[in-house]
Amino acid sequence: ACGSPSAELLLRLCRAEGQGGVASETAPRCCVLFLHGFPDQSLDHRREGASYGQLRSPLAKRLAEAVLREVEGALFVAFNFAGTPGSDGTCSFAAKTVSREVADAQVVL
Repeated sequence: ACGSPSAELLLRLCRAEGQGGVASETAPRCCVLFLHGFPDQSLDHRREGASYGQLRSPLAKRLAEAVLREVEGALFVAFNFAGTPGSDGTCSFAAKTVSREVADAQVVL
């Protein structure tokens, strides 16, 4: 139901590459959770495109690049809230509330 936390959120985890161009297997030292506002979408929701699930927002891209470059062992997480294209399609835009978005953020955490 739209009032409960979503089971389907389009989400992306970003980690800096370690040796050999592979993300580190160790636990992250810190995590930045990018929470965007309307009408922004953190991630590209177009399934037919090669950029599906990639960071879309210029701010999210720049922030992720800066965090991963400057903070060793950091993790950057972005997602599209329910009711935003790519995430829970059962939640209409009209049903989006602050408490619903807080619940989505809690699910991601």
